[in-house]
Amino acid sequence: MFKVENIIKGINVLEQTPIKDYTMLSRILVGIGIGTAMIATIIFYIKTKSQYSICWKDKCSKIFLIFYIFGLSLVIFAIIRFPWFYIETGRYTYKCILEDDVSANYISDNFNVISVEDGVWEIEDKE
Repeated sequence: MFKVENIIKGINVLEQTPIKDYTMLSRILVGIGIGTAMIATIIFYIKTKSQYSICWKDKCSKIFLIFYIFGLSLVIFAIIRFPWFYIETGRYTYKCILEDDVSANYISDNFNVISVEDGVWEIEDKE
């Protein structure tokens, strides 16, 4: 395996992955998409409340369907992993092997422990 530079002495890093977060643009698009779908659903419910069945030939139903699909499409588009929807936080996730001289207190003070499997620790930088 490819070995990354050690964080400190005694921690042998096997893999280093940057932690990414959503950009403000992505969060705004998700909000607009969910809001549009919710408003379309509420209006559709109010318009069809008195009817016992839904008629898809009705103009109101078609408008609802268009706005509902638009809202959900906007949400799906914003959460797809396009590079412009994510920014690197400067924090990393590490898969590493700890030597015996590394203190567990040091690890818990400086890193978040995600998992430990077969002696391989997965840790991430604290915020």
